[in-house]
Amino acid sequence: MDKAFTIELWVYPTDIHGIRGFLSKGRSWYCSGYNFFAEDGRLRCFLTTTEKPGEDLKAKSKLGGKIKYCIKGKHGYYLSSPSVLKENVWSYVACTYDSEKEKFCFFHNGELIKEFKVKGEVAYLPPSDFPYPTLPLTISGMAVAPSHYWLFKGFIREVKLYNRALSPDEIKNNYKKNLHITALKFE
Repeated sequence: MDKAFTIELWVYPTDIHGIRGFLSKGRSWYCSGYNFFAEDGRLRCFLTTTEKPGEDLKAKSKLGGKIKYCIKGKHGYYLSSPSVLKENVWSYVACTYDSEKEKFCFFHNGELIKEFKVKGEVAYLPPSDFPYPTLPLTISGMAVAPSHYWLFKGFIREVKLYNRALSPDEIKNNYKKNLHITALKFE
């Protein structure tokens, strides 16, 4: 999943305030690998790549907004969508990345909500740059060595990972196939 990926899942957040992790793979929360999460209702992703995101990438997205990045360790992108999540409501969320097309996308309920130009393959810090081994794939939180933080509060279903970027039509079809999930209620 270093050249392209899709992460999709259904979430039912009971608390959208603060950082709430969906899925994470890497050595640290924003300077290695990828972390797909929500913050105050927005979809977010920290994505570390092999290419430095230069100044020319600021403020370039299909639907507005900015690409922010950190330079702690490696070359990281901090990607953010508009606020879309609501408490106690099911949402289908997805993100796709394709290094050949230099494109990262956020989806909510089958619709493209934000697109960014992102360069490079997913990168992980070598062990000499970070004192912990590679962390496993984490669902419902974000891997931050030596423990897990930003746990998701609520319910997660139908987590799927692909080693390619699904098309917007495939994302929409996956959303429609599982609409029955929205009927699940918790009281």
